[in-house]
Amino acid sequence: MKNKKLLDSMNLLDDKYIDEANPKSKQKKKINWVRFGLIAACICLMVTALNLYLFIPFTEAVPDVSAYENSEYFPIIEKLNALSVVKPKYKNNFDKLLSSFSAVGGALDNKDDVDFDNSSVSSGAPMPPTSSSPDGSGGNAENGNGNYEEITDNQVEGVIEGDLIKRSDKYIYYLSDSILNIYSIEGENSKLVGSLDVSNYFIGTGISISHYNKEMYLSQDCKTVTIIGSYISGGEDCTTGKSSIKNGTIIIALDVSDATKISHKNYVLVEGSYSTSRMVNGKLLVITKKTYYNIDYSNAETFVPKIYYDNETKSQLIPMENIVCPDRIKSKNYTVVSLLDESTLDLSGCAGFLSYSDEVYITNNAIYATNSSSEDISDTVSVKRKTVTEIACISYGDKFDIKGSVTVDGYIKDRYSLDEYKNILRVVTTTESYTRKYYSYEGNESFFIDSRDGTSASLYCIDLASWKVTSSVENFAPKGETVCSVRFDKDYAYVCTAVQLTDPVFFFDLSDINNITYKETGNIEGFSTSLINIGNGFLLGIGRGDVWDTIKVEVYTEYENGVKSVCSYEIKDAYYSTDYKSYYVDRENQLFGFGYDSYTYKPDASRYVLLLFSNGQLIPLADAELIGENHVKRAIYIDGYFYMFGYKDFKVIKIL
Repeated sequence: MKNKKLLDSMNLLDDKYIDEANPKSKQKKKINWVRFGLIAACICLMVTALNLYLFIPFTEAVPDVSAYENSEYFPIIEKLNALSVVKPKYKNNFDKLLSSFSAVGGALDNKDDVDFDNSSVSSGAPMPPTSSSPDGSGGNAENGNGNYEEITDNQVEGVIEGDLIKRSDKYIYYLSDSILNIYSIEGENSKLVGSLDVSNYFIGTGISISHYNKEMYLSQDCKTVTIIGSYISGGEDCTTGKSSIKNGTIIIALDVSDATKISHKNYVLVEGSYSTSRMVNGKLLVITKKTYYNIDYSNAETFVPKIYYDNETKSQLIPMENIVCPDRIKSKNYTVVSLLDESTLDLSGCAGFLSYSDEVYITNNAIYATNSSSEDISDTVSVKRKTVTEIACISYGDKFDIKGSVTVDGYIKDRYSLDEYKNILRVVTTTESYTRKYYSYEGNESFFIDSRDGTSASLYCIDLASWKVTSSVENFAPKGETVCSVRFDKDYAYVCTAVQLTDPVFFFDLSDINNITYKETGNIEGFSTSLINIGNGFLLGIGRGDVWDTIKVEVYTEYENGVKSVCSYEIKDAYYSTDYKSYYVDRENQLFGFGYDSYTYKPDASRYVLLLFSNGQLIPLADAELIGENHVKRAIYIDGYFYMFGYKDFKVIKIL
């Protein structure tokens, strides 16, 4: 028994030595160690990949457009290409995941790259010395229709603006929708002598004239009326189902040499929807707006405006040398300027502003457009943002020529906020700034909050020889105020700012731009949306009273220590048009008229009122029912009679 146990133990020892000597046994243990190392390496790689996925910053990859660098329009291609790049909402995937778990964080993150809307704000009223605002020069050509008389209150002398009403000393021409009506000037015996529905001429042509935004001109010899407005043409192709609808601007010349027999002469089409126009020394400047969507950089026609002429049988792209292209663009919109001969409607030239506003300021030889954007001023704690506006200028004459540009703080309300005088461009802006503060979550910037620091108003004087700001009065309005209306009159400027329903009115003396002085009214109830030099040292403002449903007309004058209100006239429970051309302004007789509607909705709620400023009072001379929307109502005082025009409505009242 003992021998058996001894033998078994010896066998176990032999097996032990055999196993230790076996190379396969050693290899088995080595493979287990390698497997452990491989698993650890995989884990490290996964952690590294996860970190790369979570924390590598998102980039703004810009597509390569170098293939088009030989194109004339490559500067535009580069700007449009940069505009097409979408900035990431999040810094990285970790930021994205973190934001998805935080409703607050996600909501705030979605505010990234907000481009603040600097839309226009209505505005208010100051006063002038003794000169009156300029109007267009009239002609004196004798013919059967009489002599031309300019009645539109034009912003710039000699630059005639289109309107719904024009006149000679024999007839009044009024454009009602698409119908041109000609009335005799005979007081209470006045009558309609000629009428033509312009749209009837285009029946069957595929051209449909828009009911909105039309204006007209009367030639100096009173023989031609030129109507400008928007149109739509084309439709859906029955075979392909594709839409071929085209929007554009139509310019129609009518023969009115015989007022009783109005007839068509010719018409031309211009690309882009109609914005505005001017007539200067027989040249017609037509301003249109064109937006592009499906862009193909290999085809310039998909992103550069085309001008048609010779009844659309010929066309041309605006040359690159005639296009203002700012460093930073916000949109694919063009403001297009077409220059045509008034008598023939032949195209003389074209120019464009890329990503500028379609409201322009036009002088006898220059066109100004504006482009507002936000600008960042960074520091270690927060980011300051302010609104800035680039103003660019193109001169016109024998050819278009880009003159220069300048950037000022703030945004510009409208064209009345700019004025060129003695080679100095004066500009009034609403200035505003924001503070962007970043907040961290566990050491990672995950969201920010913008807070508005406030608004004010500034005035800048720009030397057009150097395109530099030579002087300014910055932030002259109380904090929180915005510009509501501006008027320039030679060496003087009048600015109304407002916050809610109170406003100060400022009077600036710009006779020495190196020593600009100003006076103000202090806060006055209400605010003005238009300021009007009514003559004889008085300024008139039309706007709101102490409540929103009250129309208030107020007259101001300057005195030694400031500006004061002389008198006011109010209409309760009513509204009016803020379109300046809808007002009647007669400085010689100190008359002011406008249309309004009552909120009472009575049968005679649509009306027109004529006010006389005399002996420090605003006296109503007429307040008559006149059917039509307020922005299309027009009126004129002639030799003791007041002629009023509304949509399919006409009245004559004896006044003085």
